[in-house]
Amino acid sequence: MTADRDFSSDTETASPIVEQAPRKSAGISTNASRPHDTVSFDYGRENPPQASATNPTESTCAINYNHLRFRAEVDWIEIEIKTISRTNFPTVQRALNSALQLPDSRNVFVKALDEGPGKAASVFRFRLQDPNSWSFVASMLKQLERRFPFASEPKITAIEIAFDAYSRTESKMELADQAARFFKFCTLIVSKNCRIYRDFGGSPDSIPFQRASLVRHLWDGWQIGIGNKHDDRLQHIYVKTTDGNGAPLPSAKHRARIEITLRGAALPYQGISEWAGADFEKDLRMSAKFRMLKPKLNRFTRAAIEKTTFQVGERKRRWRVTKDRTAVSGERLHSATTIADRHLNEKARDAFRELSRRWR
Repeated sequence: MTADRDFSSDTETASPIVEQAPRKSAGISTNASRPHDTVSFDYGRENPPQASATNPTESTCAINYNHLRFRAEVDWIEIEIKTISRTNFPTVQRALNSALQLPDSRNVFVKALDEGPGKAASVFRFRLQDPNSWSFVASMLKQLERRFPFASEPKITAIEIAFDAYSRTESKMELADQAARFFKFCTLIVSKNCRIYRDFGGSPDSIPFQRASLVRHLWDGWQIGIGNKHDDRLQHIYVKTTDGNGAPLPSAKHRARIEITLRGAALPYQGISEWAGADFEKDLRMSAKFRMLKPKLNRFTRAAIEKTTFQVGERKRRWRVTKDRTAVSGERLHSATTIADRHLNEKARDAFRELSRRWR
């Protein structure tokens, strides 16, 4: 464990939106609610030197994305803590609400994982929505540890990262079209379980066969889900028009979004302090790469592909006769009808580089 530190120079950051839960009546706190003056674990550097932004490289891609601007961000991060003394979740929730300076009508969602008699627990899990930097996350953990001494190092149990496309003309149809493109040409599809749904409580449906139908569904608020609820990797593609609290966003903040959720074995870092220097470009290089159709495809082949929602970007096992025609190869390949979408891949790479710079 590290030596005591002076926290007087902690950088203050704006409180992000946090996941809400109905406010419950406060329980009785144990002696774990007494504050103390030190923290015991290394959460990494809160404000290391800032790297300069890199210039995008020249692209020869035939597709022009100048009508869009791109950005990557951490949508939420899920953290698990274990306290020395048992307490109840409303006490931990109030401490987080206070640290985030939330109004009385809002609460951080906190879950107790080992509730016992009197609903006292020592293991809690919570999410921070839209954390703008690791400095903010480390500050929240330090404030919690001063109030509830930790029995072990906190764990990052899941993280969701988004790659967004904003329309410069604020066209929702452009965003729906780009969201459909994210799905069709993404090189990594984490599961064969692909479906669309209206909201998290609605019944899922199969993805429409016609691309125009999928675009209309996305424009109308439907979302593409890829993977199962408890998988280590999930993907989510949609047009985002509301904030984390469900309130409508101004049209300038609408965006086509592809989210990747990582948990368990898919997390790129194990130790808490490693997250301070997260390199999202490296960690997500396979999660936001895209293909495009070859420029000189037969027009009938092109029309058949463009009008449907067949996923042609994924690099997957393809059974083909080897060049010497003596065997069948099952190596993982991209579709022969596609090439790398260099322009969009550069946009994604630059967005994740910038996210890493902001995060550090």
